[in-house]
Amino acid sequence: MRNPLSWSAPNFTLDPYDLVVLPGGHEKSVRQIIESPIVHKLMLDYFPKTKKPSRKAVAAVCHGVMVLSESKDADGRSVIRDCATTALPTRYEQGAYWGTRAFLGDYYKTYGHGSENVQESVSNYWHDMFLGESIVP
Repeated sequence: MRNPLSWSAPNFTLDPYDLVVLPGGHEKSVRQIIESPIVHKLMLDYFPKTKKPSRKAVAAVCHGVMVLSESKDADGRSVIRDCATTALPTRYEQGAYWGTRAFLGDYYKTYGHGSENVQESVSNYWHDMFLGESIVP
């Protein structure tokens, strides 16, 4: 806490850590993590090191799982391609969005009104990767 490290520093690595937590939330500022090529590179390096019997682990909350689905190797394969994962269910995201839209606008839609829900984004990755089609019409 007294000497924070910047994940965007050229020599930063996640190797010293046993746990990496990817925060979620609907705030628009979470996009900087979801879309960051630097964070994607860090995940491409770190995530394979979490395979058991390793003590290392990654936790992803809410929109945090999108960081993992968007962290892709040179062949376009996500780091979670061989993993089972959870995602924020569409019904919860939609419930929060429509229940507060009148007074919060599109706050509960990180990418704005009409954008994909977290579950759709992660599910579409899986279907695009393995079936060549999307499950969302």
